[in-house]
Amino acid sequence: MEHHLLKKLFPGHTIIIDNASFHKSKPTRELVEKAQCQLVFLPPYSPDLNPLEKRWAHVKRKGRSIIKHVASLDPAINIVLSVH
Repeated sequence: MEHHLLKKLFPGHTIIIDNASFHKSKPTRELVEKAQCQLVFLPPYSPDLNPLEKRWAHVKRKGRSIIKHVASLDPAINIVLSVH
């Protein structure tokens, strides 16, 4: 995470994230502090405020529809993730 996240953060950025336990972990908080940024947590149980939830819902729906037609999980994952 550090290698990817720190390259994209600049002092003063605000990061809005859900309440996943790893988002609230000490290493995550320290990393964000190191970048001189701020964490803002979405209210619990509020997927309507998280745009990624809509994308994941689409991925899950698509995955359920094609898993019946694919021999193994790997090709199914590749198909689902390649759809825009």
